[in-house]
Amino acid sequence: MVRMVEMNLVPLFKCTLIDQINEDMMTSYISQCFNEHNYSNVTVGHHQTVMKKVLANGRRKGYLKDLPTIPKPKLKINTRSDFSKEEWRKLYS
Repeated sequence: MVRMVEMNLVPLFKCTLIDQINEDMMTSYISQCFNEHNYSNVTVGHHQTVMKKVLANGRRKGYLKDLPTIPKPKLKINTRSDFSKEEWRKLYS
């Protein structure tokens, strides 16, 4: 979790105070994860969890009154191609 914060959140928010982080920033970050970094759905979910924990810690320490909403993005559909009958036979035999 610490490494994810160091690698992703710190460069993103740089000099932004924690009480200035808002939903627009969260939306931009999630969009960046999908579009620029091409992260998987699971990875984006991990990033959301880490963001929630960081913000919750800020609220617990009194830096935030309310937690900004972290949007749930539309998930990318990653379909796997099916095996042909011949490929399946080869696999199981």
